[in-house]
Amino acid sequence: MNGLRTAAVMLTTALALAGCGSFGGSKRPEVVVNPNVYPANYRGQIVTLLNAQLTNPIEFRTALISQPLLKPVTDGTEPHYIVCLQFPNRTEHQIKLVLFLEAAPTQYVDATPQQCGDAAYGPFPELAKMSPVK
Repeated sequence: MNGLRTAAVMLTTALALAGCGSFGGSKRPEVVVNPNVYPANYRGQIVTLLNAQLTNPIEFRTALISQPLLKPVTDGTEPHYIVCLQFPNRTEHQIKLVLFLEAAPTQYVDATPQQCGDAAYGPFPELAKMSPVK
């Protein structure tokens, strides 16, 4: 009878301890991260990114920018927001893209025709302010 009482006490204790984790509030809800939040302040963020990454800013007066596009960065991958930049006044016509994750710019790289070939560009006067004054 003593063994049965000990088993019952141990079972009750085990059940009580198992329940503590779910009722005590110690479990935190899982944070769901959405990598594809629209980058609302993308123009200012790109100016900040380029200002930090480029050690010798070149002439940006004719730089063009697209609105954020939700596209796969490489074939078969999940789409992410990208912004295409065009620099038509350089020796060679260059097209770059800025990749956004969680509404923050994370990469500034050369763009492929698949990524920015259909982008609609407009003026980027915020970047022109970075140009050296002559």
